[in-house]
Amino acid sequence: MMTLRKFLLGTAALALASTSLVLGACAPKDKGESAQISAEAAPLGLSAPDEKVFAQYFNVAERDVSETEANQALKALNLDAEGVMSWESRKGQAGNYVYTDVTSKTDEGSLSIGTAELFGVHMVDDEASFDRANFKDMVLQGEDVNLNIGAMSVARPSPKMAQAIISALQSKDGLDDLETKIDVDETVSFGAISIDDINVSGDEANGNISHIVWGVDEENRVADGKIGKVDFTLTGQNNTTSKLVFEGGSARGLNMNAYQDVSPTGPNLGLGQILGQMNLYAKPYDNIVVGEGSFTNDFVKATFEGFEGKAVEKGGVTTITQVGKPFRFSFLKQPEGPRAAQGYDTLKRLGFDEIVLRSSQTQILDQNNDTIAVQDGLIDMEDGFRLNYTYEAEGLSAMVEKAKLQQANNNSDTDEVTAPTVEETLNALEPVKLRTMKMSLEDKSIVERGLKLASEMSGQSEGNLKKQLKLAIMAATFMGKSDLESEIIGQFGMAATEFIEDGGTLTVSVNPPAPISVKALAESRENNLNPKDIGFSASVTPPEE
Repeated sequence: MMTLRKFLLGTAALALASTSLVLGACAPKDKGESAQISAEAAPLGLSAPDEKVFAQYFNVAERDVSETEANQALKALNLDAEGVMSWESRKGQAGNYVYTDVTSKTDEGSLSIGTAELFGVHMVDDEASFDRANFKDMVLQGEDVNLNIGAMSVARPSPKMAQAIISALQSKDGLDDLETKIDVDETVSFGAISIDDINVSGDEANGNISHIVWGVDEENRVADGKIGKVDFTLTGQNNTTSKLVFEGGSARGLNMNAYQDVSPTGPNLGLGQILGQMNLYAKPYDNIVVGEGSFTNDFVKATFEGFEGKAVEKGGVTTITQVGKPFRFSFLKQPEGPRAAQGYDTLKRLGFDEIVLRSSQTQILDQNNDTIAVQDGLIDMEDGFRLNYTYEAEGLSAMVEKAKLQQANNNSDTDEVTAPTVEETLNALEPVKLRTMKMSLEDKSIVERGLKLASEMSGQSEGNLKKQLKLAIMAATFMGKSDLESEIIGQFGMAATEFIEDGGTLTVSVNPPAPISVKALAESRENNLNPKDIGFSASVTPPEE
């Protein structure tokens, strides 16, 4: 049986993982008598940045390199003489070189590069590096797939990254071998990278990506990224084909400081390591734009109109507005797989030819008051339901400090990576206090559709199903292990029964007279909480005539 402790703990852990808590914001006098109505956010009208934004990231200062140092670096990179990799010609001096008609062949395939330019080849202590590399007309031919890249540029790589790139080009596995050249404990980075005119052809995938570009403002620790149009045809089992088309997207002003020191390595992957280096109140980005896209095959069709996000920080308060434009999904015919076929059958029985979802919310991170809140939260399913939500919590900074202290006190000598225990999670959540929460589910035919489906599947009338639900709720009320559990089950059960009987809008509120610890809620039995301590209410607003 799901206990209140498990329910609250699971909810809190899930919410914290996405840096927000499912907590609410409504006036203390409101005890669920009125429904939460969220205002749907209008499209933000954002657009992807043009190429001029990224040009600055590839500017590198001219480096004064002696011939001795340059030759030492070339030798360390295996670019001083032909070996696994060969070339038609090499020109240049003092750290700047141009290679033409570069080739590398193995039993498993070949790599060719029309032109490779290296600028600022130098040594960093005893490691070789370069300031920028440009590769043009790259062709990688393998057993199952061919890859063509019109142009690729990398600027300001760390020594380990520079070595990994050159080593991967000389490897039989090509760029697929890049990840094997990097140790997780080593510093690897680059200031910017761009890849243009990517074409893939093979047995399982054929398509192209117009461009990918990423640049980091190292002084301010923010990044910009962009991906162009994606157009792929994928071949699956039984030669079924799927078409993926994506108009691209971008991100501006991504905060690189928020997670820069977070690492999955170490003796224990506790909450202190996960949260300890994060500033949960830092502005995560300036804006994010996801363009239109579609995925189709013989059985399904999915389209989405995009996503927009915008964050603004002023005086320690960050406001993040997100708008999920309509996402549409439909089955074109019954799929062959048993699970997909069951999904097809369920949608048809519910009477949906197409599922249409949209969403929006505004999140407010107030570092001054140590609070996090969501206003006008909305998830809307066309002709199904409308979920409105709002919530607020405090104490995130104290939670991070407690998690860091808890991690510091962990003297485990093992190198095994372990997830946080339930007790560790609860202890870390102790400083987090719920202020308010309110959620309203508006019926837009989902109740009628659900009852009809349940009736068909059980072979019972809708009237009998409603009677059985009422009896189950009455029995559950007496099974509560405390007054609080019995009160919540009773109130919610009666409201849910009315909602299923008559439709309308089901509203659930939590309005404690004073902010209450999430840990105390999860351990409500141990803390002898009563209904007044959390201000719980559940009610139904009748449907409009």
